[in-house]
Amino acid sequence: MEIPAVPCASVVFDIQQLQLDGWTVVAIVGDLDLATAPVFRRAIASAAITAHSSDSTGGLAVDLSAVDFVDSVGIGIILGGLRRQLDRDLPFAVVAPSGPPRSLLDRLRLGQILTLVDNRGALAALQHG
Repeated sequence: MEIPAVPCASVVFDIQQLQLDGWTVVAIVGDLDLATAPVFRRAIASAAITAHSSDSTGGLAVDLSAVDFVDSVGIGIILGGLRRQLDRDLPFAVVAPSGPPRSLLDRLRLGQILTLVDNRGALAALQHG
């Protein structure tokens, strides 16, 4: 499922949902901030429904590989996705290679509550359920 790109000034924000190794992945291009939050929030909700209803393991992952900036609103939506998955006893992970988003997650010590992986390929190795 592809969600339409949203132009924000001269910046493009795009989200794609894909299935990979039993995970529903929300892949983001652009910045996660107040301007893009409504689209991101809807994408997470849609992906969670897909993950719960598909033949997959129910795992939901957010891929920040093509994200340069995340503000507190973006972090809040990611944590909301985690809460939604935990309420259903389903896995949640964030793909965050080295870069600004990973540095922020590390500074906030969110690796203590989020499963952080360096690339999409690492999702297959995670234990489900």
